[in-house]
Amino acid sequence: MRLMIGSLNIFKQFTNLSKDQKGLFFIFFAALVPLSYKLISPFFIIAGLGEYTIIITPTLYVIGFLMASNIAKRSITVKDILFYLFLVTFFLLSPALYPSSLNFVEENAQKFLLNVVPFFFVGLCMSYDRDKDVLLLVARIGFWAQIFWQACLLLGFVEMGESFDDTLGEQMETAYGFLFSLFFLFHNAIKRRDICDLVMFIIGTFLLLSMGARGPIIVLAFYILIYLIVFNTHKKKNVFKKLIVIIFCFLFYYFLTPIMFFLSFYAEQFGFSTRVFRSILEDQMTNLSESSYRDEFYGNVWDAIRNDNTLLGYGFGSDRLFTPTGGYTHNLELELLVSFGIIGGGLILCILAFRFLKSLQHGGETKMFSFMMLCLGIVSLQFSYSYILFPSFFIYLGYNTALLRTNAKELKAYVR
Repeated sequence: MRLMIGSLNIFKQFTNLSKDQKGLFFIFFAALVPLSYKLISPFFIIAGLGEYTIIITPTLYVIGFLMASNIAKRSITVKDILFYLFLVTFFLLSPALYPSSLNFVEENAQKFLLNVVPFFFVGLCMSYDRDKDVLLLVARIGFWAQIFWQACLLLGFVEMGESFDDTLGEQMETAYGFLFSLFFLFHNAIKRRDICDLVMFIIGTFLLLSMGARGPIIVLAFYILIYLIVFNTHKKKNVFKKLIVIIFCFLFYYFLTPIMFFLSFYAEQFGFSTRVFRSILEDQMTNLSESSYRDEFYGNVWDAIRNDNTLLGYGFGSDRLFTPTGGYTHNLELELLVSFGIIGGGLILCILAFRFLKSLQHGGETKMFSFMMLCLGIVSLQFSYSYILFPSFFIYLGYNTALLRTNAKELKAYVR
């Protein structure tokens, strides 16, 4: 009953938002819930406007930035626009320095420069202290959107490839797009003790397990573990609460096999993928040799890095030149090192690490949200995707930049 009341409150929460907040909602919904495009496009198709579905996501952004123009003006500076122009110029001219990357640059220039890098501006407009209510609303609607989408898949309203056992195939893109909702629902359930969000998180986790993609499961598990041990702190009873967390984790691990058998049975009954459940039961969840030959990917790319006498790498997308199948490396650090060498890639990695550590100067929930965005934009790239085609990476960069600016402003105000 409370879950239904909570879902009805979503509409009330939206109407209570200010104009700027509603604008941010459209921006964050389009960016953090990629499923939004798939949910809206059928209405275009039914109306005979299928050829115009390409404008759905850009329209959400245009509406959002127009409504939140006051916040956007304060958040986006000339330096940010120059940074974007620098990336555009460097990417397009990079084949002059790295001739082997010419084909990759030509094939991916439009998507990288128009559909991925601009997410940097989305992150710049994000502030946890100001936007926590908007972000919670996005997470909750993202949950219900996922429920609706999975129901459409199971009922056959949407066609999708099936796995060998006639269940739904792997939904990697959908699974990664669901992580933000699960992250924020878990946070709100713990911090606010919201039973409604806890129930949604549990149901959502079952759905994630049933999507057949292992990477998002590992990212979610990492987020929960670090959150409970590091960020779920209280001055009193902190040691006791951490002890409870450790005991709970031990019990969960001890009963993992029967739990997975139980969930796998119902997942199969509903027609979901059982790939993740089988991986856990067969102890293959983190076995690289059983994960799309990624051990070979890592080995070949690492050899290329060691054999790079220039120490400047081979250019954008060059990891594809050294993997057995011509695919991306599935690892951010190796991709940066092979692209820009020990010098360039190493410098970028050091900057990323330094900026994250600096962002931890904020206390409380802001520090936690910085970690949440790190999991969304960086930790995910340890298992899947390439940063060049992963919008969440640039959302994280934008948010991190905005947070560091806040730190700098607070420091100047303190000195004065």
